[in-house]
Amino acid sequence: MSVMSRTWKNILRIMVSLLVLLLIAANSIQSVYAAFDQLIPQRQRGKFFTPSIRMRGQYSDNVSFKRGIGGGRGPAQEKIESMVNFFEPKVSFRLPFDQTFVSLDYKYSLAYFWSRPFDNEDVAHDLNFRFRHDFSQRLSLDVQNDYVNQQAGKIIRSGHAFVGEEIIRRNTIIRNQGDFERNSLDVALKYDIFRYLYLTFKYGNEILDFDSGSASRTFDYVENRVGFETSYILNKDTLLIAGYRFSNREFAKRANADYDSHLLFGGMNYRLGKFFTLDGTGGVDFRKMEAPFRGFTGVTTQDVDFDTIPETPAAVPISDVRSPVKLGTTKIGKNPYVDLRLTSNYFRNMVITLGYRLLTTITEQENFTDADIHVSSVQVSYRIMPKVTLDFSMSYTIDNYEGKRYVAEVNQPARTHIAKRLVNEDPASKVFRLGAVVSYQVTPWLFYELGYKRTDSDSDFNNSTWERNDYFTGINAIF
Repeated sequence: MSVMSRTWKNILRIMVSLLVLLLIAANSIQSVYAAFDQLIPQRQRGKFFTPSIRMRGQYSDNVSFKRGIGGGRGPAQEKIESMVNFFEPKVSFRLPFDQTFVSLDYKYSLAYFWSRPFDNEDVAHDLNFRFRHDFSQRLSLDVQNDYVNQQAGKIIRSGHAFVGEEIIRRNTIIRNQGDFERNSLDVALKYDIFRYLYLTFKYGNEILDFDSGSASRTFDYVENRVGFETSYILNKDTLLIAGYRFSNREFAKRANADYDSHLLFGGMNYRLGKFFTLDGTGGVDFRKMEAPFRGFTGVTTQDVDFDTIPETPAAVPISDVRSPVKLGTTKIGKNPYVDLRLTSNYFRNMVITLGYRLLTTITEQENFTDADIHVSSVQVSYRIMPKVTLDFSMSYTIDNYEGKRYVAEVNQPARTHIAKRLVNEDPASKVFRLGAVVSYQVTPWLFYELGYKRTDSDSDFNNSTWERNDYFTGINAIF
């Protein structure tokens, strides 16, 4: 029996046990739903059990994430068009007590590609658990655990954040044919020091585990986080926050890539009159990490020190650069970041959110010293008619890297001399995303959706320039 099979049998036992406990509790005590309404989606309030299903048909003109014939820098790459069917049933359990709230969600996701080579299906299982207990009016405990098991990978951008459908490094698609498991645990203990001042202690743990392949060697890690956050109500229009977080990430199969992070942050929520709200956070991430291996392997049976190799057309004997091998060295970065959001309900039946994020960081890439990431975004939700809603989103991301990237070249067939050739200097990636969805409420529990998404990536890295258009329609039923 495989490890994955044993894992899923254990998960099934846990789910059944939790379900039995929830059913027993639901029939043996009186629930008080109103006390925890803020934790329950509006359409699930007052319900112990809520099934739902989303079905969608989609046409994508580039499921291969390729450049296309004559599409920008680099060699021509064939785009693959395909119809895609999505099927996502979900069950939700909500059980509020006088001082305790318990919830359990399970979602199965299937995406079937009609024309994608080698692999027509993407399957995912999401299991989310939450436990909230109010010891008193001033002290509360909140535990949340999210588990994902998915075939292939999601987008992993700078810092390994999950934000999409495939694995991307420097916006380059890396499609992994194996499965991955990700478990994220967050624990928060909140104490109201007095009426306007709150203190929250936090702990987090995240595990990412690919079952095989290059993705496992590159991305598998365990991260632990601990810290605190304070919030102070300055007046009826202003909330101030400040905090500190320490995190340690250890990569299971990558040498010289672990790091420690000390994050200091502050922010505010400020209501600008009747129609506008400004949210802003910022801080500095003091990150200590090991620089990746700076040698070059595969040229000979020994590694070579990459920094001592001259650029083409000059070359040196391989024996002259075999030693000493330059292993990873410690890097300490002071990386500021800013996150701003302006929300407005000035227009009737419309909510508009403008956002901007700036992240500066030392990068894990061995060829570059630093990187900065700029993300500008706008989101609009407009209720056109009582039963018709339009959701629109647009974002523009710029990744700038500092440094040079080389590849090694060895004379053939003698393989006696080596040189390095410059591939990129201060490269950048630019990604534009646009999406629009119109939703029509057919009945109180049934919604019809019609939408469009576009992604346009322009990058200095190989295999990173591509564009994709998605047209989709479907239904979302919440019973």
